[in-house]
Amino acid sequence: MEQYEIPPKLSYKTIRTCLDNFKTKSIFIRPVGSIDEARKAKMMTIREDLEDKTLDIKQNKKGLSIYLNGSNVFLFEHEGCNKRAWGRRWSLAYERDPDPVTGIIPALGMGINPNDTKLPPVNTSSLRCANRDYMFYLNFNGKIPLKFHSYIFPGDKFYKYWVVDLSLIRDKKPKK
Repeated sequence: MEQYEIPPKLSYKTIRTCLDNFKTKSIFIRPVGSIDEARKAKMMTIREDLEDKTLDIKQNKKGLSIYLNGSNVFLFEHEGCNKRAWGRRWSLAYERDPDPVTGIIPALGMGINPNDTKLPPVNTSSLRCANRDYMFYLNFNGKIPLKFHSYIFPGDKFYKYWVVDLSLIRDKKPKK
């Protein structure tokens, strides 16, 4: 799965834009793999198909509150240990269809243009993030269009930030 970094200051705006304009497929929140098994056994895991459910995400001082069918079910905290920016670094990942000739599913690295017409179509877009304790995946049907925003490291043309391309979704009707 290839992934494209979202500028940290635009994370919540990106989440809102995606929720307001694209059909959510599922949400998956799980403990990160580095947590010891005893602690992991006490932690919550959320795996929900959102076909017949409503999802809302609201930002507050501690992080993102997750609501399913109007009930607050989880707080995805922003801050981690040592005041690092855990939970604020989001990316949008694409799961592409296999190449029709080779049958290979591309797994692209950084620096690739997500709009390259030579790549197979995208079947799922996933907003992803990790904080100190949890991995968060919010999956959408189809491709959420992206455009270049800025360079992560000025002067290094390889590492890039991307944002949702609003010009490609303005003409679409909002999801129901």
